[in-house]
Amino acid sequence: MSSSSNTSVTIWPKKSFNIYWNIPTHFCHNFDIYFKELKQFNIKYNSMNNFRGETISLFYDPGNFPSMVLLKNGTYEIRNEGVPQKGNITIHLEQFTKELDEIYPKKIAGGIGVIHFHNWRPIFRRNVDNLKINKDISIDLVRKEHPKWDKSMIEKEASNRFETSAKIFMEKTLKLAKEIRKKTEWGYHGYPHCLSGSTDKPSFDCDALSMSENDKMSWLFNNQNVLLPSIYLKNVLKPDEKIHLVQERLKEAIRISKNLKHLPKVLPYWWYTYQDKEGTFLTEADVKNTFKEILTNGADGIIIWGISYELTDKKRCEKLKEYLMKILGPIAFKVTKAVKENTPLNF
Repeated sequence: MSSSSNTSVTIWPKKSFNIYWNIPTHFCHNFDIYFKELKQFNIKYNSMNNFRGETISLFYDPGNFPSMVLLKNGTYEIRNEGVPQKGNITIHLEQFTKELDEIYPKKIAGGIGVIHFHNWRPIFRRNVDNLKINKDISIDLVRKEHPKWDKSMIEKEASNRFETSAKIFMEKTLKLAKEIRKKTEWGYHGYPHCLSGSTDKPSFDCDALSMSENDKMSWLFNNQNVLLPSIYLKNVLKPDEKIHLVQERLKEAIRISKNLKHLPKVLPYWWYTYQDKEGTFLTEADVKNTFKEILTNGADGIIIWGISYELTDKKRCEKLKEYLMKILGPIAFKVTKAVKENTPLNF
């Protein structure tokens, strides 16, 4: 786009920028609180405000992925043999198909489909913190088979077995989803992933090792219609740290998208509350800053995410509605309007 005026014309990275509502606000219907105003703020949503519908659908831990499921009492429940190299892929895929038939029939299927699975990560090294148990079990399995091997040999074999099987589970699940719900654009929540800001790498940069590991996951990204990195902020971070976190998460997702022939969309998941301060909504400044960074760094939109336990009573629903009307909605409207009209962002 060009202009003969003396003022420079803002040209945004993408010609369209969509903001999605993936919050189960249908729970608020119990208190006669509705979110019909989403449309006036240019926010796309499911007609019934559900997690799953014609616009966007999220599937928590679908099927029967092998998992060490962390329980509230701190113990683990073994599901489908616990780790992918021991799991039964047939049982998992059959259960996955059954669930989609029950909660996501073809008549409502469409829009974006999000597989939300985080009981392990397909890159062995990245199973840290609560996920470290996957590494421990995998190493123990090899050690029992080869008690005379040294530590490095055992860990290398454990890593190979784990990653080979993890790939099978994630790839076949994604391909099946695309096959049986063809109208839906599919992707895994939280991928691409970096160890930025985690326990073992207290930084926001996606370093060379993380980028190399993501390149090894081309089998996943080549099959995704959309990349869905997660951008969740902590209140404890300084303003510049929050911005840097957003930039790094997006930079890696954009890099991967541009390296793929089908150029999948990049739609980061964005949580309206702080990770480290339950129930506290992001400040107006943090919303503006993160939305602006997501837009200017080349994403195709934003998915606003929330969880059901945040909407368990009337007071919480009223609080979210007020936040939508006063802060979140007006900012979303200004962002989408600026892209549509190719004008500067006026905040």
